[in-house]
Amino acid sequence: MLPRQHVTSEPIEGKEDTSNIKNLARNQDNLTRLLVEQHKQASLPKRTLQAFTGDPLQYVTFKRAFEFIIENKSKSNRDRLYYLEQYTRGEANSLVKGCIHMDDDVGYLEAKRLLERKYGNKHKIAEAYLAKMRQWPNVKGDSSGLQDLSLFLLECKNTMTSLG
Repeated sequence: MLPRQHVTSEPIEGKEDTSNIKNLARNQDNLTRLLVEQHKQASLPKRTLQAFTGDPLQYVTFKRAFEFIIENKSKSNRDRLYYLEQYTRGEANSLVKGCIHMDDDVGYLEAKRLLERKYGNKHKIAEAYLAKMRQWPNVKGDSSGLQDLSLFLLECKNTMTSLG
């Protein structure tokens, strides 16, 4: 039979210190990784947002870019609404301006809803692609014209797939 050993709850001298040092080293590694990632992000070219002119074919691209570049970085719906007004043109801009005098939260959500209803309807987008396709110039042995048509059809397919 083996002798029974006495177990204490007191930490062994140095064991707790080693654990703290390991935790500090882990935290320092994490901070270093975050700083490196921030430096990489800061060295990228500045993102630009093209103004939306009311073309239904460009609405989905504009909407996603606006959400990524502006909406995700601003907590204020007032700022978001004014940026939306700044980055729209023509009739789309008129829809947004009609919401400027509303309460900030309500106005921004209403402006987005109006733009979505007017330009984001998948049937209107599909009709816009069909209209552009009908107006496409004839391609007769023109390799660059055929390439342009191919790229347009790919864009059309990808957009329609993403819209469901």
